Amino acid sequence: PLWWGWYVLSIPLTWLFLTATKYTVEGFNGEIWSNRFIGFSIGILVYTVLTSLVFNQHITWKIGTQLILALGILLIQAFWPSK
Repeated sequence: PLWWGWYVLSIPLTWLFLTATKYTVEGFNGEIWSNRFIGFSIGILVYTVLTSLVFNQHITWKIGTQLILALGILLIQAFWPSK
């Protein structure tokens, strides 16, 4: 019942993942490494927000510095021209 729902959802989610990868590779002039850094940085940002909300963990200076670095990676990928 609920177990099969994950299998059913995996098909459209895989299609969305591949489509998003295709568009970002096209957007970054054929470079796939940009996807890796963008995915990592967004994952760090989302994990921090959810940990803060769900587990009531406070953002310390160390975590804040890591968030700034993750944001810096996103900005470099978005605005630094490649080639």
